[in-house]
Amino acid sequence: MQTPQKHKKDPKKIFGSKYKRIFLILFLDIALAVGAFAIASAITLNSRGEAILWPDYIMSGYDAIRNIALFRTHIVWIGAVFVCLTVGMLAAFDSYNSVWRYAGRVEFFKLIISYFASGGAIFLFAFFMRLFFDILIPSVTILLYSFFSLFFSALVRYQSGIRQYLVHLKNRVSNNTGDFKQTNVNLRTLVIGAGFSGSQFIEKALANQTDESFIPVALLDEDKDKHGTKVHNIRIEGGMEKLAQTIKKYRIEAIVIAIVKINKAKLKELYAECARHNLPIKVMTAL
Repeated sequence: MQTPQKHKKDPKKIFGSKYKRIFLILFLDIALAVGAFAIASAITLNSRGEAILWPDYIMSGYDAIRNIALFRTHIVWIGAVFVCLTVGMLAAFDSYNSVWRYAGRVEFFKLIISYFASGGAIFLFAFFMRLFFDILIPSVTILLYSFFSLFFSALVRYQSGIRQYLVHLKNRVSNNTGDFKQTNVNLRTLVIGAGFSGSQFIEKALANQTDESFIPVALLDEDKDKHGTKVHNIRIEGGMEKLAQTIKKYRIEAIVIAIVKINKAKLKELYAECARHNLPIKVMTAL
């Protein structure tokens, strides 16, 4: 009689790309939070360990030297609590299960809310330390720590978007100085469709990941609620009634139709309308 074999977890799945990404972001969050606490403490204290920005002690009437000494004595584990509360709140608001390369407003708001929550938790921790252990943690240190920690955390998560935006700015500067050629390279492109496909196409184009060198400079979409807003910093000028005006305004050299849900009749009509302007047209109904 054969004994049932226990299913062992595949190490490759445990240490797959998803988990590697999570562990990497977690490690960076911890390291940068430690750095943020060190910077906040360094700003609060000078090189001799004397208080610079500690209004708490002046207002409390406590002996300043005694309180500074207490804070410096316990600074390591106080910093550890700061970091644990920050990472815990980030995990609570699902900041380690997002694909930050494609992060949008929802992920950004979650990040901001998690830091408001961690800041509140740290202030509550400081209140209990003063109440039960007579250790006064300066509010300036907490505020500086929260600012630097949020800045570093956002930088890690949105570095891909920042990189793409810098590439976009570089391309725009290059085009505005007349460095582009009237060929199939670096074509100033109008993207029709500001949905998921249009967003993905723009992102890849700005990161130079497309086969052709398109430079998206304007968007059109029939959704009136989107008019005047931006996708990856590219403005949605309006609907198809703005086609001729947009082509002239942005000196368009190519058109990309990036719409997933469209029937053949509508696509044929849309293509014919674009073809009147004698520009290269690329249809991307699926990305």
